[in-house]
Amino acid sequence: MVKKIAVLGAILFLLSGCKDENLSQIGGYYQGELVNEVGESQQITTSIPNLEDLSEDQFTKIEITPTLATAIPKVIWLRYQDGSILIRSANTDERVTPLIIKNNCASGNSANISVELCWNASRLSLKFTSKDSMNVLSAIYLSKDDNLLPPLGKQRNASIYTLDELLGRAKFLNYSVSQEAERVYQAKKQVTVAVGNLLPHFNTRDALAYATGGPFGLIETVGDFLPFLFPSNWFKWAEAGHLANAERKSFASLRGNEMNAVENLFYLVQRDQNVFSILETHIEWLKKIHSAIEVKEENAGIAKGSADLFSTVIVELAQDLEQLRFLLTQEFASISHAVALPPITGISGLALVVIPDLALVNPIDPKNIYIEAQAKSYEVAALEYLVKASRNGISERIFGFLDPTSDKNLGFGYPASIQIGKSRVAELQKRKNEIFSLVEKRSVDVASDFNASLRAYNLGSAGLKSSQAYLGRLLRELQSGDEILDRPEFLNLMIETSRKVLRFKSNLVSAQYSFMIAKSKLDRLLLSGYYQNLEAGIPQLKISGKR
Repeated sequence: MVKKIAVLGAILFLLSGCKDENLSQIGGYYQGELVNEVGESQQITTSIPNLEDLSEDQFTKIEITPTLATAIPKVIWLRYQDGSILIRSANTDERVTPLIIKNNCASGNSANISVELCWNASRLSLKFTSKDSMNVLSAIYLSKDDNLLPPLGKQRNASIYTLDELLGRAKFLNYSVSQEAERVYQAKKQVTVAVGNLLPHFNTRDALAYATGGPFGLIETVGDFLPFLFPSNWFKWAEAGHLANAERKSFASLRGNEMNAVENLFYLVQRDQNVFSILETHIEWLKKIHSAIEVKEENAGIAKGSADLFSTVIVELAQDLEQLRFLLTQEFASISHAVALPPITGISGLALVVIPDLALVNPIDPKNIYIEAQAKSYEVAALEYLVKASRNGISERIFGFLDPTSDKNLGFGYPASIQIGKSRVAELQKRKNEIFSLVEKRSVDVASDFNASLRAYNLGSAGLKSSQAYLGRLLRELQSGDEILDRPEFLNLMIETSRKVLRFKSNLVSAQYSFMIAKSKLDRLLLSGYYQNLEAGIPQLKISGKR
C-alpha cells in the first residue's frame, strides 16, 4: 500500500508540474498605451495569452493594435524555453532576445537594447531601453481593467474626433465588442481544456481504483492516464477548436456591424450639422429680406401686413432650428455611447469627411457584388465551422463508448443519438443556404440605396438651380419696386420659392450623406475600406487534420 501511495504521489507531482510558478494567469484582452521615444502616447488594445501557456516549440504572435480602424498592428513574438522567455520584435531588429525570469519580471539584452517584461494579475508592461543613452525607446503599458480607458490626448470637455478614431473605438472598445471578446476568450480556453483532456490527468476516483484494485483498477482508469488512445477525445478537441473558430468569425461579424452602425451615425450627425448650418444661414438671409420688406411697407411700396406675414416664416424656421439643435444633442450622446465615451462630455465635434462629386459616380449592379459578398461573409464562415464541429460531435458520439471513463454507452439510444447529430448538421446546412440568400438580398438593398442617392442628388441639383434662379428674379422685382408688389400673391410666391430653395439644399445634403451611408454598407458587405481587418487581435486557432 505504501508503494502504491508513493507511485500516486509521483504521478500527482508530474501531472501538476508547470513551467514557472511566477508566470501568472493573466491571459485576456487588454487596453493601454504605447509610448514612443519622444513621449508621445497612442491608445492600444491587444490579446495576451497566459504566459505559462507560451509554446516551447514555436513563437506565439501577439498583435499590439492602435485603436484606429485603419491601424496596422505592431507584432511581438514570445516563446518559453528552459525557464526563460524569448522575445522578438522590430525594437530588437527582429533578433531573438532571451529574457531571464525573476519573480514577476523577465529581462535581458539585445545588442545595445535592454528589454524588460513585467506582469501581475491585471497589468503588463514591456520596455525597450537604449543601453547607451538609458532613454526608453518604446514602452507598452497594458491594463486588464474592465473600465474602458479614456482617449489619450483628448480634452474630455472639448473632444473633436475623426471617423477613423471613432471606428477604431467601435472596433476595439465598444461595449458589445468588449463583452463578445470575453466569449471568444472563453471559447479559446475550451480548446485548451480539450487539449488537456488528451493528456494524462488524474482524480481521486483514479487513486481509489488503483489503491483498491491494483493493476485491474488501473485498467479501469486508462481513459484518464492514456486519454489520447481513444478517438473520441481527439474529436472533442477538434470540435472545441471549430466552435472557437466559429466564435471568432461571429466576433469579427459583430465588430463589423458595430463599426458600420457608428459610421452611419457619424454621417447622420454630419448631415444634420450641415442642415443646421444651412437653416441658420437661411434664417439670417430671410431677416435681411424682412428688413427690406419693412422699408417697402413703410413707403407704401408693398401691401400692409407683408412684413408680419414674412416674419411668421422666420419664426417657423427658428422653431425647426431649435428642434434640430435638440436632435443633434441626442445624436452626439448616442454616438458617444456607441464608442464607449461619456454621453455628455465625450464628443463635442466631428472632423469633416470628404464627399466625392456624386455627378461623377456610376451606379452599381447587385449582380456584380453578391458573389464576392457571399465568399467574404463572416456569417457563412461561422456556420461552416459549426458544421465541422457538429460532424466531429457525431464522430465523438460514435467512438465515445470505447473510452472506459466516458459516459457514452452502446445501447438502444445509440443509433438515435447519432441520427440527432446528423439532423443538426442538416439544420446548419439549411441555415447556411438561408444566409447565402440573405447576403444576396443585402446586396440588392445596398445597391438600391447607393443608386437612389445618386438619382436624388441629380434631382436635387436640378431643383436647386431652378428654384434659386426663380427666387433671384423675385428679389430683383422686390428691389425694383414693380407694380406687382401690391398683389398679395407676390409675397406668398416669394415665401414658397424660398422654402423650395431651402428644401432642395437640404435634400442635396441628405443625398450626399445617404450616398456615404450606402457606400459604408457596401464596404461592410465586401470587407473593404475600414472593414478590411476585422479579425485584428482575435486569437487564431488551427485545427490539424481533416477532423
